[in-house]
This record gives sequence, structure tokens and C-alpha cells, in this order.
Amino acid sequence: MKYTHICVEITLSRPNRGLEKRIERAIWNAAFSGFERQDDSTDLMLVDDPRPRVKNTVRWRAYSRITEENSSRFEERVRKLLPQAPQDAKITIATWKIDNTGFVTAWYAYFSLLILTDRIEVYPPWDPPKKPLRAS
Repeated sequence: MKYTHICVEITLSRPNRGLEKRIERAIWNAAFSGFERQDDSTDLMLVDDPRPRVKNTVRWRAYSRITEENSSRFEERVRKLLPQAPQDAKITIATWKIDNTGFVTAWYAYFSLLILTDRIEVYPPWDPPKKPLRAS
């Protein structure tokens, strides 16, 4: 069975605390592997987001690992879980597959040989020592 990672972006056109709680309950019920919530007070502006959030909106990004054959029906399933928006608000949904091939190994660059003492060195498993190890 082949799996893919998917992101579901749910955007609420304006803050509405009661509706936000219902949306978050729906996200929890959908059993995503994780999600993040962004609004004007929590949005991290240091990240260069290819899909920037519009000011005065509330956005959730939920992540899941699903089978390839379920990916086409996934957005529809999430849409059914979401509450109806009042007339003065709008809920939009976008989904896309995440190319995580780079993500899986990108963090390797931040971990390297750690020399604790003259006799103790810690190597990450993907970067074994160049010289043979010897016990002393």
C-alpha cells in the first residue's frame, strides 16, 4: 500500500470564536496527525510561506498520512466534518500533497560529530567516523 502526506488548509474569512472552536473540534475528530492554527496574533512572519495567510483571517493547516487511493476523497470527508458558516463568514478548504522527501533528511545538516572528551565522541548514525574506532 502506497502512502502520501497531505495538508488540508482551512481558512475562516474572519475571526469568530464560537465557529473557531467548532472547526477545531472537527479537526480533532478527523484524527489528523497534527495541525497548526494561525491568526493575526500568532502568525509567524519569519517563515517565507508560499501560501501566505490573508490579514484578519484565521487559518488551520492540518497534516495527515493517507493512502494514495484515499487522497482524492480526503477533502470531501473533511468538508463534511466542518460546521456550516454563518452568512457573514466563509470557510474555504484547500488540499495538497506534501513533498517531504527533502524534509525527511534536511535536519541532518544540523547534527554532526560531537566531541565530549579526548576519548568520547558521538557520531550521528548517517555520518559514521572516517577513522576506525578503537577501544582504550
